[in-house]
Amino acid sequence: MRISTLNAASAVAAAIALSAAAAPEEYDNAAGFWVDGIFNVSPFLNLSYVRDDNPNSLRDYSKERARERGLTRQLDDADTFVAKGGLNFLMPGNHWRLDGRAYFNHEQSSKADVDDRNDIYERFTLKGWTEADTTWYISEMYQDVRYDDEFELSKDDRREVGVSAGGNMAITDKSKITLGANYSNYDYDEEAHYDWSRIGGSLGFAHLLTEKTDWTATFSYRTYDKDHADSNAWGMNGKIGLRTRSTDKLTFDTGIGVEYYRDYEYAMYDAAGNYLGKKNKGDDETSFVYHISGTWKIEKRLSLRVAGYSEYEPSQDVNDNSLFENSISSTLTYKPGDHWKLSAGVAYERDEYTRKVAPRTDARGNPYSSVERGGKDRTDDELRYFASVSYSLTRFCSLFVNWRYTDVSSSLKGYDYDRTRYGAGVSLRY
Repeated sequence: MRISTLNAASAVAAAIALSAAAAPEEYDNAAGFWVDGIFNVSPFLNLSYVRDDNPNSLRDYSKERARERGLTRQLDDADTFVAKGGLNFLMPGNHWRLDGRAYFNHEQSSKADVDDRNDIYERFTLKGWTEADTTWYISEMYQDVRYDDEFELSKDDRREVGVSAGGNMAITDKSKITLGANYSNYDYDEEAHYDWSRIGGSLGFAHLLTEKTDWTATFSYRTYDKDHADSNAWGMNGKIGLRTRSTDKLTFDTGIGVEYYRDYEYAMYDAAGNYLGKKNKGDDETSFVYHISGTWKIEKRLSLRVAGYSEYEPSQDVNDNSLFENSISSTLTYKPGDHWKLSAGVAYERDEYTRKVAPRTDARGNPYSSVERGGKDRTDDELRYFASVSYSLTRFCSLFVNWRYTDVSSSLKGYDYDRTRYGAGVSLRY
């Protein structure tokens, strides 16, 4: 028997309504408004002014090149108007919940030598759980970034797609397993040799040591595919660790282990850019790796968040090279009253490139290329400082001021970088 499309759609809608009708009672404090007691929509709009002292993200060698060519306007500060508006979604059901976000972001600069930017972004996540302590999720995201491309140093239009899924299941009273998988793809409109994708998977095990502390073991695998590369890069790691929620004020999850990484096959050049031949096998790399995340509620209105990790990954700015990344950050949040919120933090990242690189550009005009001899070991140290203050005028309107400073110190001459952005604005949300 064939069921008509209209009847099928009505049946699905009725099923959703029956399973979700009672759920809003558990979400009394949710922002937004409810549609028939089933679907919650929360619109928002952020309007801000931003001052930027390096709007084109130029490194020192690019600044010097701009001066030599008389393009000094590209070195000036810029004022940017930012408008970001969209919707948050929520649909709770019986042992499941769907939530998501969609927005449009527009950045309009006061300078002709700075690209204006438009973003379209959406993300949806469906979560489910059972009374037997099994949970699962499916998530997807899409972002489309467009620049006006009116000047020489313009950035590249691109699209990003991501999909992930996973869950965990109890296998004994004290043990559970976790599975996860993810896929992401970056597609550039004009710079095809920058296109790449990533596929990853993970398997985890957790065993209850005490009432609120787990012993954990994880294994993960991922592969990277660049469209212009003749081979894929891939890595795998194993970690053991602890995860605890020992008190209402302190939670953390940490692990340490070893990672093995196989790099791309790559072309070799000397310091003058002369081609030396093709490496027929990617380099093998091995290192200790870690991850850490935690929250400490120091007191009722003061909390500290810490996060960090290390892993191998392909370089985005060096053709067919890879790097080992160490990253750690901390954020302190203070709420002195019902209307005020202050936060400040610092982040540190160290990128160690796996092969020597040439100091300038290769024959294809790439920023620098992997070399077998005559190159230089490259390490970048990046520090980011950030702070923000917000004040709620009403439940629906708040004012904010923020500041961010980034400083990169590179062992490769000419590749130091710094940038300061600060601004203020208003946030509207129903």
